[in-house]
Amino acid sequence: MIQKVQRVKISMVQKAQRVKISMVQKAQRVKISMVQKARRIKISMVQKVPVLKMDQNFPLKQNK
Repeated sequence: MIQKVQRVKISMVQKAQRVKISMVQKAQRVKISMVQKARRIKISMVQKVPVLKMDQNFPLKQNK
């Protein structure tokens, strides 16, 4: 019984640590993805300007 309780406590602690680690990893991933998205938006904004000019010259190419 005591061993079972200890095992439960250890597993609870391990789960808590894993949750904390995963929370931190998720937060870091979110930050990184936010930065990447911001960069992509900036790049796409820059790229869209000449692309729109090209599309006006070629009406056959339409973005689906």
